[in-house]
Amino acid sequence: MTQQLQEFIYASEDFRGKSEKLAQSIEINSFLLADSSTEKAGQRNTILSKLCRQAAQAKEAGKAMEAEMQNLEKELAAVRDRQYQQQKEMQQSKGQEKGVSR
Repeated sequence: MTQQLQEFIYASEDFRGKSEKLAQSIEINSFLLADSSTEKAGQRNTILSKLCRQAAQAKEAGKAMEAEMQNLEKELAAVRDRQYQQQKEMQQSKGQEKGVSR
């Protein structure tokens, strides 16, 4: 479980970092994107291209985080199942002990 948790934490930190970077870029460049003058068109295209790349990176990081979260959920379900089976076995063995001691 520890390995899956570490992978999820890494993926979520990566996603957070890329998302924050994208948000900062949007905030920094919003004034230029709002300028509709023709002479700024080249700069706008460059900025939009950069923002699209960052958005794609954030999206991929989000997908990776989601996959790690699903792995964690599967592992958690497996752990719960093992715990249930252990409890069931313990109860059965206690029942058998009581039956033998009578």
